[in-house]
Amino acid sequence: MRHDPTLLSATRLTTRREFLRRSVHVTGVALLAPVALSALSACNSDVTGPGGSTTLDFAHEFGVLNYVYALSQLEADMYDRVRLYWYVGMLASERSTLQSEYFEVYDQKYTLQTTQKTQRITDFLMFDYSTVNFLDRASSLGMVKTIAEATANGYAGALTYLTTQETRDQVTTIADAATVRATAVRAMLGQGAFTPVAATPQATMTALSAFYRTKLTIINAGASA
Repeated sequence: MRHDPTLLSATRLTTRREFLRRSVHVTGVALLAPVALSALSACNSDVTGPGGSTTLDFAHEFGVLNYVYALSQLEADMYDRVRLYWYVGMLASERSTLQSEYFEVYDQKYTLQTTQKTQRITDFLMFDYSTVNFLDRASSLGMVKTIAEATANGYAGALTYLTTQETRDQVTTIADAATVRATAVRAMLGQGAFTPVAATPQATMTALSAFYRTKLTIINAGASA
């Protein structure tokens, strides 16, 4: 009997398959095993642990990077779910595009995870896809489009808070790649190219609120849009 994919989002990622997927980098490069992660946390108090809520403080550059990391976690998890439940009637070209975007986003997430050391938020934010039918093309691609566009706008908006050139260059690369992904998804839906807008973090989180189970609190980011 086929499991309803929407039920997967109702529980934490506790199955062995899901746990191992989170513990190994998709390109074959081993990530820190759970034991190693525990040891790292014990040695590095800057890495905040998982919980029901996370604060993103825009008064500091590391807080902005945490915001970018939170968006990247959602993107990576979303593509992971799409690959678990390919929608019915998927074309080979669509599968190829989504596969490529999956690997690209996971590399992005892994890079942020390994380079962002100062007070990095948990690596295990929780997400909710209860409104999505992954086996239905319109529902699945509609979700991908929503998340791809909102995160692209979020990355663009994050640049306005960054002052260090090296960090700006890193996030600019992320934002540019996200724009290409969003355009590719729109093409699958017969829509034109995507043009990002530098969205405030408040506006971005509002657009994505349905997908985050972990509560993200934004502070010191100025007035909301």
